[in-house]
Amino acid sequence: MRLQVLTLGLLLAVPTVAPAQVADDSRWTFGGTAGVGRTWDDEGSIGSGWLAGGYVERRLSKNVGVEVAADVLANRRTDAFEANGHTTYLSAELIRRFGSREANFFLMGGGALALHTGTTGFSDGSFRSERSSTSPGFMFGAGLSFRTPNNLEIAPIARMTIMSIENDSEPWSSISGGIRIGFRR
Repeated sequence: MRLQVLTLGLLLAVPTVAPAQVADDSRWTFGGTAGVGRTWDDEGSIGSGWLAGGYVERRLSKNVGVEVAADVLANRRTDAFEANGHTTYLSAELIRRFGSREANFFLMGGGALALHTGTTGFSDGSFRSERSSTSPGFMFGAGLSFRTPNNLEIAPIARMTIMSIENDSEPWSSISGGIRIGFRR
């Protein structure tokens, strides 16, 4: 664990060195994300499901950008305890890239707002509850970005959210993974 923390600290502290590159005037990236994820409330998993969303990134410097995104993560669980719903995450995150324009590793983190709607209950029908909530929290993640000469960006990504909740049936955490496809302008 110490080695992982030390490695992460060194990655953030050491400036990125890259060979001379062709000037890149693109400051904006517009794209979408598709994948899967799992959501938890304070007592356990409320299910897995698909992930879909869109994002806009504004590059602030050569290796740092800010991103605004909207993602929807579905959750479905079917056993003795059933859950079915979805959470919309609205987020604003800073992105730090390490590597060249064509291929780089990135870390991201920032604030998020989770808007959840769903039902929970027991499969025998003895209890069923409909829930709606809005919770603030934090989202962070990492990924690899590959760009083609025509400014198409493809990036596998993994993210985690941790939310501040007021009710035990609200989602407090999720982990998701997916593929992003974006266009630099």
